[in-house]
Amino acid sequence: MIEIAFSPVRMDRALTLSATGDVLVLDGVAYDLGPLAEGCVLPGAALGHDMVQGDITRAGGTIRLTLLRPHGEEAAEADRFPAPLQGAAGGTPGGIPGTVDWALLQSAEARAAADLEAWRDGARMSRTAFCLALAGAGLLSGAEAVAAARGEIPAAFAPVLGSLPPAQQTELGIRWAAMTEIERLNPFIALVAGAVAITPEALDTIFGRG
Repeated sequence: MIEIAFSPVRMDRALTLSATGDVLVLDGVAYDLGPLAEGCVLPGAALGHDMVQGDITRAGGTIRLTLLRPHGEEAAEADRFPAPLQGAAGGTPGGIPGTVDWALLQSAEARAAADLEAWRDGARMSRTAFCLALAGAGLLSGAEAVAAARGEIPAAFAPVLGSLPPAQQTELGIRWAAMTEIERLNPFIALVAGAVAITPEALDTIFGRG
């Protein structure tokens, strides 16, 4: 079964739609989504249709996707705020077979890993908040956290710096002192995380991932 949510948009364009079983028909083109396995994610771009928005997923046996829903300037309330559709969505099943780019399919595990990497790439916090989080987690003493917030290298990070060439020690010391924002994927953060035995998952938690 296919469940369709709609994102209404003011647009002078018609959209014909039907859905039966795992087959979605858009503007007379039939897309067979049967190969979409439970928990997998298929980007909407795989259908190559401009009305498909976001990802197509299957959960509990139901395929879920979102379509743009064009409406005119004087559209009725039901057209401007359409309810989701399940199963047969009107129209006549059938149509010209469409192409689905299954090369874009992602397993649930692959999508979760990609989402995590994307989150880590964008995760950042102020140095003050970072030092508070380290102190709150018991990874820095209160005195060390205060020193770190001032731009000093805390004693817990010393083993990391001591293993580096002098020039790199100087560079990292200057960079830490100048940082106002800490990035989750900053190489220096990865080094110090290893020095104080912070796992990647624990570091994610410090940066606010639930």
